[in-house]
Amino acid sequence: NVYYLDVDPIYFYIFLYKMKQYNITKPLPQPKVMTLSYEYSPISITSYIKQTMSCPVLDLYGTTEFGYVFLTNQDGELALCPELLDVDFIQIENADNLYELVISSFKNEHMPLINYRMGDIVEMTKNQYDKFKEHGIITRIAGRTKNLIKNNGKTIVVSTIDDIISKYKTIAFYQLSIISNKRYNIKLLLHPDAYLSVVELNSLNQELQDLLCGDVDCSIGETIAPEMSGKFALIK
Repeated sequence: NVYYLDVDPIYFYIFLYKMKQYNITKPLPQPKVMTLSYEYSPISITSYIKQTMSCPVLDLYGTTEFGYVFLTNQDGELALCPELLDVDFIQIENADNLYELVISSFKNEHMPLINYRMGDIVEMTKNQYDKFKEHGIITRIAGRTKNLIKNNGKTIVVSTIDDIISKYKTIAFYQLSIISNKRYNIKLLLHPDAYLSVVELNSLNQELQDLLCGDVDCSIGETIAPEMSGKFALIK
């Protein structure tokens, strides 16, 4: 049967992980198309799902309150779904290229929202901002305002950390804990049967220390617990 499947990327990854861990060989039913939504998906997890599934895998951004806002187009960019909504941006203080999403929506007739601050961040250059105004295109959601790290004159978002970690192909997931202004712990989870060498671990540790201008303790763990909301915090 042809069907559409919408999943939380992290929980779906856990499902795929457990299939491999317990050697479940029954083939997965393949939908016609799949969307990843509900929470921020690290590049490594998105890539793993795309490699596992034979159908198109698209990013879908929206909320329970008023539904979808952006959907991946054929060029891999997030395109605005403009029906009954309007999008604006508030620039993040001391960060030229970071903007908080502001939504006005009438998609849900029981919950119209006017100038609703989403708490989600888009990273845009001036050219990308102009492209949004002309075509309704953004590159990606860069993280949450509550997870911003401000240190040594820099404003750091989840996507910046994700870009570094995604270079290490055996890392599946991670959680960065802020211990103090200059101290951080990061727990790494590896893909099934994967290995991270001491050299790679030290290299990653150095890259994160350079980015965060502080001491970073990298460790490989077995599990990361979700928050009370059921979602996973990449930075806490």
